[in-house]
Amino acid sequence: MKLKSILLALPFLILSSEVLSQNELRVESEDVGYATVFELGVSLNNSDEIAAIQFDLTYDISAFNLLTSHSLTSRKEDHTITTSSPSENVLRVVIFSMNNKALKESTGILANLEFESKTDPGEFTFALSNVVLSSSSGSTISGTKNDGEIIVLGPKMVITMSQIDFGNVLLGSNQLRSFSIQNEGNEALIISSVNEVLPFSIQEGFPISIAPNETTMFNVLLNTSTKLNKSKELSFVNNDPDSTRNIQKVILNAIVIATNTIRIGNNSAAKNVEVEIPVSFENMEEFIAFQFDLLIPEGLEFVSNSIVNENARFEDHNIAVNLINGSILRFIGYSPSNKSFVGNSGELFRFKLKSTVNAGYFPLDISNAVITNSTQENILSDSYSGFFQIKTPNLSINNTDINFENIPSTEPSQKSFRVTNTGDASLVIDEIIFNASEIAIDVQLPLTIASRTYQEINLTYTPSITGAFSETISLKNNGLSEEAFVTVRGSVFSPNYVLVESKEAFVNETAVLQILLKNNDVARALQFDVELPNGFQLETNNIDTASRTDGYEVAASNIEGSIYRVILYSTTGKILTKGSLSILNFPVFISNDVKSGDYTFNFSNVIITNIQNIDVSSLSLEDGSISISSNLSIEDETFNNSLKLYPNPVLNILTIESKNSIISKVEIYSILGQKIKEIHSGFRSIRTNNLTTGTYITRIYSEKGMVTRKIYKR
Repeated sequence: MKLKSILLALPFLILSSEVLSQNELRVESEDVGYATVFELGVSLNNSDEIAAIQFDLTYDISAFNLLTSHSLTSRKEDHTITTSSPSENVLRVVIFSMNNKALKESTGILANLEFESKTDPGEFTFALSNVVLSSSSGSTISGTKNDGEIIVLGPKMVITMSQIDFGNVLLGSNQLRSFSIQNEGNEALIISSVNEVLPFSIQEGFPISIAPNETTMFNVLLNTSTKLNKSKELSFVNNDPDSTRNIQKVILNAIVIATNTIRIGNNSAAKNVEVEIPVSFENMEEFIAFQFDLLIPEGLEFVSNSIVNENARFEDHNIAVNLINGSILRFIGYSPSNKSFVGNSGELFRFKLKSTVNAGYFPLDISNAVITNSTQENILSDSYSGFFQIKTPNLSINNTDINFENIPSTEPSQKSFRVTNTGDASLVIDEIIFNASEIAIDVQLPLTIASRTYQEINLTYTPSITGAFSETISLKNNGLSEEAFVTVRGSVFSPNYVLVESKEAFVNETAVLQILLKNNDVARALQFDVELPNGFQLETNNIDTASRTDGYEVAASNIEGSIYRVILYSTTGKILTKGSLSILNFPVFISNDVKSGDYTFNFSNVIITNIQNIDVSSLSLEDGSISISSNLSIEDETFNNSLKLYPNPVLNILTIESKNSIISKVEIYSILGQKIKEIHSGFRSIRTNNLTTGTYITRIYSEKGMVTRKIYKR
């Protein structure tokens, strides 16, 4: 009953008043081996008399087994040690005296706790907690604690891969694979030897020592001198004490094969042309005979007695061919004396096929193939089919309906179409047929177009009469269609129209503009409505005829807003012959609020009558424009007078110079007012080679103002 009363009193030790002192409970650190029983020492260094101790010890149960032979050292009096496990990884230790005697001495190991190490190396902590020190009177004594470290020594073998598969490898080839073994332990791993695994072999010599935390590479060589299909287990004799690690194996798999193949070659030809098809053998082993079937597709036929075997691979060998079921060719090659074919690679023989159709892609499928050696073994590893292509050109036209629409009778018009050869052979157009003398084509015959390429063909239509026209062009060729067609159509008109002559004008002035009549037919009178831009006002009372219309009467009136109707006629029967000169002097006042730029006149309701009083007016082929510049100031006039633009007309390089002003910028506009270029330097050599032929407006800027000039690109 006295022991029970002491144990019950221990928890209350924590609640008693503490006495300041120097007392230390320590777990001793040490190194141990694999699977080793050892005693874990617990030391007490105390300055106070201590009669009883209680503590918990936490440890790694994956690395250690707890045993039962715990003991006290000579520091005990009548003390007893008891243990329990409040949880799986905690050992609770109680040391006490039935007579409350104090422990002997003040330093050294007090107790030895029995453990056994497992097989994992490493550093492991044994941690103290819930430490209670008590005196003979039952009072709590303060103290410190220190955990201990147990180092388990030993190697640990880790193999990086469990299987090496060489796969299918060729006979006589060099085959080497690798794997590695790592030592994750803290002592040297010794690989003493490996088992025999022929046809595999390890290139390294044994024994091999692998230092802690190091990795060693091992090379496995495969002997490929003979065909085989093998699987072997590679095992290692080593010093890893763990029974589950030291039996690790590497599975080695390999299939050594010899390639012996038959290959049907490819070829192509036109219809009814005989073509040779090669048959090749690639053999790593000797063979004496072969047999295979070849399906001949519909559209092809075998040329009798066409087998050719004039090469060095034959000894006394013969080749026979038989037609089976009307479409299968069976080829048999053999030696009456069982001799082997010579060599290991290349063509063995050829045979001929020809087509009976115009085009197509035909597979030459091989089946039932056999290659035999001297022991009658089939050593065939694979066979490859071929193909026969009948190459045929094919003509394709991107536009078979060429519409010139409305074209003037005064000048030729051009259109083009593209002829593409979508076939596999060269396309030849040997004849282009049409009846119309007005049509001209810019190609020379015969015209050859390579496979997958095209040719642009330009058509020029030179009108001879007015009115609608239609013509069919035939292109005879060697393609599948043999003949292709292109329709050419349109309508020809005689050009008769009016426009304002392009001119430069200034604001706040009356500009006398010229109305031009461009007529391809004789005219006797005309009428038109013209819409002027905002800020332009026609001085109707001052309209006058030009020299071309001397003796004509002219009448003009404002019919709506800025729209004016003008009538020109002769009371004496005068006529206007073909030409393009001015017919009217057209005075227009330009108000001060009109901005600089280019302006066009909109003509409508144009009637031009011939001598039969028939309206012959047509579409207008061009528009004139009026280029407006503001009146120049004195400084502007100075800048304008010092400015030089040359050459004008210009071809490739335009030079702009000013003696009295520094040019800061040059802008070039189309006649329709669209900005084409803006130049900030290099004014003596402005490139104009990228401009199309025509009239352009330039605006030249300096510190003294802006000047507008017209240039002509030729």
